[in-house]
Amino acid sequence: MRNSRTLLNELCSEKLLSNWVTPYTIFSSRRKINLAVQDLLSQSLSHLPQRQLSILDVGTYYGGMIFYFLNKYPHLTFHGIDVDSHKIHYAQDLLKEIKNPALRRNITFSTHNIEDRPLDSRYDVVLCVETIEHVHHVDRALAHIYKSLQPGGYFILSTPNKQNSLKRFIPFRKKVKTHIEEQDPVKEGYAVAENLFGVHIPNVDGDQHWSVMSLCELCSHLKQAGFAIEKVRRGPLLFGGTFFDQHSFLFALLNIFDEFLNFLPFWKTFSYDFIILAKKLK
Repeated sequence: MRNSRTLLNELCSEKLLSNWVTPYTIFSSRRKINLAVQDLLSQSLSHLPQRQLSILDVGTYYGGMIFYFLNKYPHLTFHGIDVDSHKIHYAQDLLKEIKNPALRRNITFSTHNIEDRPLDSRYDVVLCVETIEHVHHVDRALAHIYKSLQPGGYFILSTPNKQNSLKRFIPFRKKVKTHIEEQDPVKEGYAVAENLFGVHIPNVDGDQHWSVMSLCELCSHLKQAGFAIEKVRRGPLLFGGTFFDQHSFLFALLNIFDEFLNFLPFWKTFSYDFIILAKKLK
């Protein structure tokens, strides 16, 4: 069990974004997504009025994205929502570790299912990082996110790419899949998290992938909701896992190849993830 000071030091770090429990290669891949989200958030904030701005994090999990950005943007207000009340409870417990009352007042969490209804408040930026694939009704969720934004507000989301072509060219894909299923890093992660927090973390419906889309499908849903697509970034080539932790040389070679893909015209078909910046026009 980590002591409070160690826990507090990690709240505003990338470690919480990976829940301290994922394989190293997943942490490495997730970092590329986080940096892209951070860059798009910085660009969004630069185009918004100079006042106290509000950020909504949809699918906040333990609040990792909020705690990470709090360290960089202490003047912003953050609200995190998640369908799982247990995760919100843990996020609220972690919030108590922040001793600065001014910073603590800038963060709130609540249990909310964005598929059911929009929030009562309106936000300047909505984050939806690795979450939209977990909802059952994408159009309904995006419509409610749209209504939860201020006019001229920005929406930043990341989600897996259904058409990642790399998986078609990996001859040992089935072996990787079988290995991951046998190792089940999600269950391992829950076990470590239970030891870390001293509490039981249930595996709920919200942890499943129901709506993995291609870039074309996702953009179509966004436009239907009323969003204007501003920018599209590619995420990592792979998301990592226990298999790649045990084959680090292979993972390193793929990461080198990943960097070259950024300069190729067909990069969109070789990406595990997409990170999109969209804007509410009205």
